[in-house]
Amino acid sequence: FMSSASWILERHDGPAPVWKGVIDISKIRNDGKLAEEVGGIRGMTAVQSPTGTGSSILFCWNPNSTSKSWILRCDFDGEKKLMQPIEETSINAEAKKYLQTEDLAYTLAAYNNMLPSQVG
Repeated sequence: FMSSASWILERHDGPAPVWKGVIDISKIRNDGKLAEEVGGIRGMTAVQSPTGTGSSILFCWNPNSTSKSWILRCDFDGEKKLMQPIEETSINAEAKKYLQTEDLAYTLAAYNNMLPSQVG
């Protein structure tokens, strides 16, 4: 899998490999118009599925200059097809809690992969 702007693409192997768009996040979410110079999908990383079996795709959705840096997760169904994203949190919401303020208009996150960390 890889991302480009608002698309998650899947590689189909073979003698002539091809990348096919699987999900266009901008068609699913209502976060305003995508500004590609901001980035769209950032930091796409494979993580353990919440079921404990297999992987899910975790990424940050930064659509435009009012970005809240939404952390979204796509799980796979029983046929190994990517399902619609689930909203886990936003960097904006987490930063407001940490900084103890409501005065935070914009966040931009996940330039590369999400890194494992431990809280507490």
